[in-house]
Amino acid sequence: MTLLSCRRRPGGFTLIEILVAMALVALSSLMAYRGVGALVDGGKHLTGEAQHWLTLERFMAQFENDILYISTRSVRDEGGLLLPPFVGRAVVARTFDTHMEVTRFGRDDLDPPSLGRRIGYRFVPPRVELLVWPVLDRAPRTQPEVVTVLEDVRDFQLRYLGPDNQWRTEWPIAGGRDVLPRAVTLTMELTDGTRFERVVARP
Repeated sequence: MTLLSCRRRPGGFTLIEILVAMALVALSSLMAYRGVGALVDGGKHLTGEAQHWLTLERFMAQFENDILYISTRSVRDEGGLLLPPFVGRAVVARTFDTHMEVTRFGRDDLDPPSLGRRIGYRFVPPRVELLVWPVLDRAPRTQPEVVTVLEDVRDFQLRYLGPDNQWRTEWPIAGGRDVLPRAVTLTMELTDGTRFERVVARP
């Protein structure tokens, strides 16, 4: 009987098998890392978008309330001149001029309803600012608090509806110093190209 020698494979893995296994583990880890990274980036993007729209909605709500709660009280400026209760400017020239400036009843979060407050909006590209004066009738050195309420704005336009149903870019109208506009239209374009128009009709 002839004995055939049989070569048996030694126990364990060869170097090639170990290298292939390591390459597969590395590839799997890389794919998993990229997947997690994509999920994180997507989550951040969605969170940023949600915050963006929330900020915009808050601004719109605040702007609308400021129009609806306009008071008919005139105020004195820093030089003692009488300002109408509602002022709309197409162009701002002085440091604290605003595109729209109004006297409004006390804001719920700041003042009792019996008090008034003078506020104004101005567009300083690429942001919209809210100016709030500490008093109605100003002293020579009275300055407003300036707060950025909206950013990334490309265009900001205001129009005012008069008693003759004509839209204007400046207010007050001739011969109607204390007359308030029937409605205010805000047209705004963001830097991403999104465009909005909001019409606020006064009661």
